[in-house]
Amino acid sequence: MRALEPESLHAAVTDPPYELGFMGKAWDKADGVASSPAKWEVARALLLPGNHLVAFAGSRTYHRITTAIESADFEIRDQLMWIYGSGFPRSHDISKAIDAIDAKSETPSDVLICTEWMRSTGITARQIQQRASCPWSVSERARPDTAKRCRFEICSSRPCV
Repeated sequence: MRALEPESLHAAVTDPPYELGFMGKAWDKADGVASSPAKWEVARALLLPGNHLVAFAGSRTYHRITTAIESADFEIRDQLMWIYGSGFPRSHDISKAIDAIDAKSETPSDVLICTEWMRSTGITARQIQQRASCPWSVSERARPDTAKRCRFEICSSRPCV
């Protein structure tokens, strides 16, 4: 960066160390590089006035980097978040995950609640099918192609499950 002329860049995009000590790697040690306002002041001096800096940061240390960037007289505008459950995102077959959730979601007590609701309202399976415009059966196992929310939510303002 020292070889660059001041005010010569239109934008800066960087992915500094997150300072988590990731897997004991030296490049990610907590030495304050990313959270040092002095480092960000160098970046500011290289940018043309009014231009932008985009810096990636870890979810646990973004506040340190943001504070350092702001201390270097950058205006903090927006944050883009890449949020995922835990660990690194992995390749995942979403259809299998949905099938696994559906296989566990309908219990015999859910079916009984629905059946009781149908009896108390006087609504029939045929009426549900006509109003919902979708196949309907009491059990997911009997008709695996049946859409649950389609069955229940269209029929009443209060879902029966």
